[in-house]
Amino acid sequence: MNVAQAPFNSAPYRVGERLTYNVDYSQFVSAAHIELFVAARGSFFGRDGIQLRAHVETTGVVNVALLPINHDYTTFVYPENGLPYRGQQVAREAGRATEAAVDYNQPAGTAAIPLKLTMGDFPGVYDLLSAVYRLRATPLVPGAEYAATVRSEVDEYQAEIKVTGKQLVKTNVGSFNALATKINLKSGPDYNIRAYFSDDEWHVPVLITARYKGADIHIELAASEMLPGAPNTPGPRAPLEPARPNPSATPTPAARP
Repeated sequence: MNVAQAPFNSAPYRVGERLTYNVDYSQFVSAAHIELFVAARGSFFGRDGIQLRAHVETTGVVNVALLPINHDYTTFVYPENGLPYRGQQVAREAGRATEAAVDYNQPAGTAAIPLKLTMGDFPGVYDLLSAVYRLRATPLVPGAEYAATVRSEVDEYQAEIKVTGKQLVKTNVGSFNALATKINLKSGPDYNIRAYFSDDEWHVPVLITARYKGADIHIELAASEMLPGAPNTPGPRAPLEPARPNPSATPTPAARP
């Protein structure tokens, strides 16, 4: 059936929202931490946009012996549909920093919507960061299915997302009434990805589980806070300073049973 694109809710793109996650990898507890930050809304590279930022860093034994990662990601998306138009990355290794950037040549506004589109499809190409927020911006109705083209640093995947139902999720910062989803990468390996989003208008990811090369990955919300928006300047030259997980923080979107 050819109908309009998946509905878009701008609530998750609230400037100042910072989410922090603990990552357990196999038997390694707190092997990494992840931050997501809606940094600013303004004019970037000559276009009206929202600046999304992320920091990913492994720690301890995992960082030293298995997978050293210390990366900052910045993506600029159109406010009306969440499509990315520019992405930037800073990778740090052995005391050196490497920067890379990519421009997404895709139209903005109503021109971004093709004439024929299957219900639940996200038009255009997303990077991993913008894809997370675009999924949060959907209704996530139990039983609904969505599809998106997602590009990582080296590969491009056709992702299928199915909302499997509602579930109570317990984390170190509280319990959440959550919407459960299953994510399948059609053109890639089966990572058995399960993502759980708060059952409210913000759809905050509270828990993500996956399996990678025989190892279980557990990504759990550790803190949620609202900060003043970053200055509307076009260029994330100053890296996002990672905030260590704070298990005692109270998440903003918590819906306790």
